[in-house]
Amino acid sequence: MVVAIFASSCNKYADDFKQLNTKLDALATQVAGVTSLVADMSAVKSQVTALQTAVAGLPTTASITALSTGLTAITAKVDALTTTLNAVAASGTATKAVVDGLKTDLAALVAKVATDNATLIANTNSEIAKLTALDTKVTDVVAQLAAIGVQETALAAAVAALQTNVAANATAIAVNAQKLVDLAAQSTALAAQLTAFAAASQTADANAAAQAATDAATAAAANAALAVQSTNILAALATASTDQAATKLVVDGLKVSLAQANATLAILLQNSNMYNGDVSLTTDAEVTFFMAKIAQLGIINGNLTINKAAITAAQLANVTTITQKVTAVIGTGIVTINFAVGDAIDLSALVSVKGAMTVTGGAKANGTDINLTALNNVGGTLTLNYDGAYASTSLQKVGAVSVPAGNLVLTNKAVVAATSPLGTTSINFPNVAVSGTVGDGIGLGTVVFPLATDVTLAGGVASLTAAKATNIKLGSATYPAGLVVSASTTAAATIDLSAATGITGAGSITGVLGTSINLSNLVTATGGLSISTGTAGTVDLTKFNDGTVGLSTAGPKTLVLPAYAAGALTSNAETVTLAKHDWVIAPTLGSVKYLTLGAANRLVALAGYPTVITASVTGKTVTTVPMPAGAMGAVSATAANVALTTVSTAGSIESVNLNGVATLTSVTTAGVCNSFTINACNNVALTGLTLGHAHYEGGPGSTVVVTNNTALTSLTTSTDKMATLTVTGNTALTAANFASYVTKTVSGNPTISISANKLSATYTNAIAATITTTYVECTITSAALSSLKAYVALYTAPVLAIDLDAVKIGAGAATLLSVKMFGDTDAKLQWAVAPAGTMGVDDAAAWPAATAGINNKVEMAHVL
Repeated sequence: MVVAIFASSCNKYADDFKQLNTKLDALATQVAGVTSLVADMSAVKSQVTALQTAVAGLPTTASITALSTGLTAITAKVDALTTTLNAVAASGTATKAVVDGLKTDLAALVAKVATDNATLIANTNSEIAKLTALDTKVTDVVAQLAAIGVQETALAAAVAALQTNVAANATAIAVNAQKLVDLAAQSTALAAQLTAFAAASQTADANAAAQAATDAATAAAANAALAVQSTNILAALATASTDQAATKLVVDGLKVSLAQANATLAILLQNSNMYNGDVSLTTDAEVTFFMAKIAQLGIINGNLTINKAAITAAQLANVTTITQKVTAVIGTGIVTINFAVGDAIDLSALVSVKGAMTVTGGAKANGTDINLTALNNVGGTLTLNYDGAYASTSLQKVGAVSVPAGNLVLTNKAVVAATSPLGTTSINFPNVAVSGTVGDGIGLGTVVFPLATDVTLAGGVASLTAAKATNIKLGSATYPAGLVVSASTTAAATIDLSAATGITGAGSITGVLGTSINLSNLVTATGGLSISTGTAGTVDLTKFNDGTVGLSTAGPKTLVLPAYAAGALTSNAETVTLAKHDWVIAPTLGSVKYLTLGAANRLVALAGYPTVITASVTGKTVTTVPMPAGAMGAVSATAANVALTTVSTAGSIESVNLNGVATLTSVTTAGVCNSFTINACNNVALTGLTLGHAHYEGGPGSTVVVTNNTALTSLTTSTDKMATLTVTGNTALTAANFASYVTKTVSGNPTISISANKLSATYTNAIAATITTTYVECTITSAALSSLKAYVALYTAPVLAIDLDAVKIGAGAATLLSVKMFGDTDAKLQWAVAPAGTMGVDDAAAWPAATAGINNKVEMAHVL
């Protein structure tokens, strides 16, 4: 704001001085040889220079007071000028009236200057508080650009030379006039510099940056006005050059105007420390030149080149002084650095590079010879080419958003004793966002670092091969061109790809031995995903759920896929957990031993996995009525399952069929299972079977088939609403509990077959009626049949074929129930003479059958 006020005032002064110059031109045609004005105007220049120095101290109250003092001095000198002009009028050819008119104008100008000065001070004081809040970095920028004043001093000297030569010849005036043209051009260039500076002040705080931008814009406007003023002055010189004797006063008036312009420029120069042009530090002479401009080198509006090879030892400290000063390279902003062992290039303050940057080390030079610890962003391609490690934790961005994108090129170095004894040992750029890709000096996006033991990149690669890397971390969320990562070929590695969420195309991650691969946030890999480690390796695929092409793992013994819901799977893992896989496409699991499924809705045929030891299958929950046959989870196992010991089921299961699994020792059911069959699973350890599942509501009724399991000693059912119950051939079965059957089906009659087991009972023969006693029916006392008796009684015509295996009468030998019933003479007689329909469907024929046992509900009624 101060700059704006001051520039505005200077513009007013410029207009006034323009009018003065016009009148002085007229006077110059009449007055000649006024030599005393030179000394007086030199004094004016000194006072204006003092004013310039005072203004340069802004923004403080003291510097404003100094400004007031300087302007007061100008007033005094203008008064002296008036006196001198009076003398000219009295002694020269000019008329008294002309000079009096000039005096009047000058007096008015003095008054105006005083008034504007007071206004300037009052307005400036109100802005001081704001200016003092400027960020310290911007303050540094302001202080450093004051060095541009050196150029202005040279310009003032040129103007003085112009004054000396003007009386000699008009040709010299024309030459110096060209210098004023150059001044106008410099003013325009300065406006552009300051505008660029405003854009470059991104490291300042937000308020300071905004203020700097405002000041720079105001400065640009002020300099544009100065260019116009310079043009007007040149026109006056062109007129005066035709009369050499009359130009002195014109030049003196010009000098006053230039002093005013210098005062404006001095304030502007205090607001920047930017050097406009290329900076090269390759020779002693260049170092000497730029040491003189050290105050301006905070920001370089051009290119920067550093190479100490030809710089002598005496200047090396100065190189460091200069490089430590640089914070940003803007404009074209190309940085080229070549360094050797021990050069210690210190660019520790460098934050931003507008264009490309190339850093090249000589023989055996490595990253310890250059300091770029503050480098935050490079607008173009960043190329590093030296021995040892490549690393930067401060670098946040490489390449602009616009095309062409910038790349991060980390030139791979092989071990060469004479030039690169280390080779490329590690890569560490954890925070950099690369608008293009990462390269290794040969390819882009596909990089190979054979010697690097650690590779950490925030992104920019599609393929990374690092045959010695035991630690790899990539920070990209997406990989639009696929992803290939290959770690150490001889040692276990940690591969952290936890930032990845999607791969467009194929993904392939490879390690050996106990390599750990973290893909915990990866959801998709549209071209399929392949994982390979040693048998001690691990992989985290917590969120992976892309079955478009499929998933393949080789090495890790444990594979847990909580989200993988569908698609092909190939793995040699021994423990496989698929919480959501539907099993529509059955996986290829060549080495699986422990299989856990959480949402199967197709048949899980365990015969295809002969190595499986434990299978836990939970079916996807289904409640559709009627039951959708063939579209629910189901489990089967056969004699091919030579290692299977444990089967458990839960959820919605249509059927379980375990047939001939000789190794089976444990079966557990829960949830819903409409049909359960276990047959010929003759393992001595399979002695008890207690089912825990319910029937499917909306299904055809429950089915339980337990047959030919020679070691089974006990059975407890869990289902209701029976369709079929078959318990036969279990030669060791001594206990059975069928109490779970309670509820009659809506229609139909159940089919019950129980025989050839080892179920026992006590039989009491019937006693025929006598003249004095009534008929006493036979009784069958059996806990197993008793638990079923009430349920059978619910039906009109259940289909029964029940024969117990160890039935005794008293202390007699145990035989079949059917034998006992056939031998019960009194019961047979009673049965034969009973009224039709009271004892059975075919009373006369049913009882005598030797192998019939219980085959109707009336016979079942004898069970106690």
